[in-house]
Amino acid sequence: MPTQTPASALRGTQKVIRSAVAAPARKPTTKQKKSAPSPRRRPKKPNIFVRFLHGLVRRLYFGSKTLFKFALFIPILVFMVWFSYTVDRSGLFQGELAPRRIVDLMLQGYDVSNFEQMNEIEREVVQLFAQDVPDTPEVIGIGSSRVLQFTRELVGTDSFFNMGVTGADVRDNMTSYYKMVCYGKAPKVLIWSVDPWVLYGDEAAFDKRADVELYNEFLTKVLGVETDYEEEDRVALWKALVEPAYFQGNVDYYLKNRGQSVVTDDDGNPIDFNPVDGDPYEQPTTIKRSDGSVLYDPAFRDANPDQVRALAAEACPTFNSVHMEGFDSLSPKQEEAFDKFIQYAQNQGTTVILALSPWHPYLYDFLLTETDQHQAFLKPKTGSASMRMTTIFRCTAVMTPPALRGWMKPTFSMACTARAAASPSSSPVCRRCCRMLKTTPCPTPSA
Repeated sequence: MPTQTPASALRGTQKVIRSAVAAPARKPTTKQKKSAPSPRRRPKKPNIFVRFLHGLVRRLYFGSKTLFKFALFIPILVFMVWFSYTVDRSGLFQGELAPRRIVDLMLQGYDVSNFEQMNEIEREVVQLFAQDVPDTPEVIGIGSSRVLQFTRELVGTDSFFNMGVTGADVRDNMTSYYKMVCYGKAPKVLIWSVDPWVLYGDEAAFDKRADVELYNEFLTKVLGVETDYEEEDRVALWKALVEPAYFQGNVDYYLKNRGQSVVTDDDGNPIDFNPVDGDPYEQPTTIKRSDGSVLYDPAFRDANPDQVRALAAEACPTFNSVHMEGFDSLSPKQEEAFDKFIQYAQNQGTTVILALSPWHPYLYDFLLTETDQHQAFLKPKTGSASMRMTTIFRCTAVMTPPALRGWMKPTFSMACTARAAASPSSSPVCRRCCRMLKTTPCPTPSA
């Protein structure tokens, strides 16, 4: 039996206490040489030029893929824009449908029916003609309905178009010529059938159907006269060309009217302006000729002298309703605008002829009984009625620009429209005027 020593006894009874704390690591028995930590290597940055080229190549690659996909739709987009611009059922770019119908027919050489229904759209017809006519007419006519009897045969040239409109005021006259110039189609000769109210500055001289904005544009941009004109913002308008809804509407309208003898407007109503069938002089109603002139109905054309005189007497009390209310003096402002317009036309290379259309002799005799009310239209003059008729209205001599005096002789037309008009068969003066027009061709522009 082994004997216990005091030391071994003490070890056997010693309590071992364990704790969560780890014992300290033992030091290595042999000395190890610690090596120094090696420095961390940073990746090399590529050359900035190489990076730029790499990015550029990536962008070109993906951009070319996108452009290629988009290019597949370009023909479709171009077709949509072209089709919407051409059909243009709402008249945003080509003009309203009814005036376009009239102009298209006249440019094809057709006379057009239903002139009575053109009252509110005559101005648009004139502007669309200036836009669409392929060859510039050598001669154009402007003025009120009193110029609408000027025809190609009367003027003596096939290259003539009558841009007169019913009730034309000074704004209609000037803007008709201005639109031709805007489209690069200034004529060689301009025949202006001058009405006295072009020198009247009151509101009564203006027609509500005239294009006020276009006139203000002309005054501001061309004559340098200050107005309230503001340039129209057409950005929103042109956006309609790429709208799928407008394209679809134009497709529907085109398919509906293709090949139809009677076309409709945007609301589906028929446009009753059609080619005249047969001899124009046999038509029962007033028609618009292909040269812009107007051929009145047979009842108006064939009235005998007594009927014409009765109509003239009936119209006399209503004379003041024809832009003449309170016209007792000429307007200096309108005289200046008249002179500037003549100079403007001459600067465009256009020879200007002033045509002075007389009223019926009965009207002159009537006005001489009210001279205090019509001083600007007709001043009393001693002599016979024929002298008063051939003088026409004195204010015309006053307003003739100095540059035109001496070489320009007034050209007279037959009194033509309104109920006070005289047919050639009823007035010797009108017969002489018509003969003079037929034998006196329009002068060529001076060098």
